[in-house]
Amino acid sequence: REDRGPSSKSNGGANNGVAAAPAEPGTGVFVGNMAWETTGDELAALVATVPGAGVIVSCELACSKAGRSLGRAVVELTTPDAAAAVIAGLNEYELTGRRLLVREDRGPSSKSNGGANNGVAAAPAEPGTGVFVGNMAWETTGDELAALVATVPGAGVIVSCELACSKAGRSLGRAVVELTTPDAAAAVIAGLNEYELTGRRLLVREDRGPS
Repeated sequence: REDRGPSSKSNGGANNGVAAAPAEPGTGVFVGNMAWETTGDELAALVATVPGAGVIVSCELACSKAGRSLGRAVVELTTPDAAAAVIAGLNEYELTGRRLLVREDRGPSSKSNGGANNGVAAAPAEPGTGVFVGNMAWETTGDELAALVATVPGAGVIVSCELACSKAGRSLGRAVVELTTPDAAAAVIAGLNEYELTGRRLLVREDRGPS
């Protein structure tokens, strides 16, 4: 759907994981499944190569409070046609070894605040695509969990993997992984529930939101 969020810009990408909402409906493009090391400048340079992309208004990389990339961004273009061109040109494009998920931005409700969110992971952008993972070892990182999820047949593209953390940045042993379809989420649940990771049997189920 078109973004319905505020028109204000973010503070340069280091925005506690919340990328800026587009200024005009239909001009925001969500980019997910990015390698953690990919920078906003690199993504903007790639977008600029797409025929019809035109001027890039902003390219906001979602980051944790510590300034670390969360593997997703929102790019704002000047027109809906430019946004559509970028989506068509870059969806499933391979960048730094990862196939990008590129779609119309759906606004700030689908973003998290970087995992350091008092233990509440972000709700998924679409019903049925979020997977809750609990009973994780404290030392398990979001990268390690995402790598495990990627091995599940049928998981497809990982939109985001949000590790719930305390205000001090310490893992709380749970996370929410967002996939692209309910079928992909079901595959991950079936494949990883009770899977042993770092000496703990994971509890994996459909995410029920921040409540």
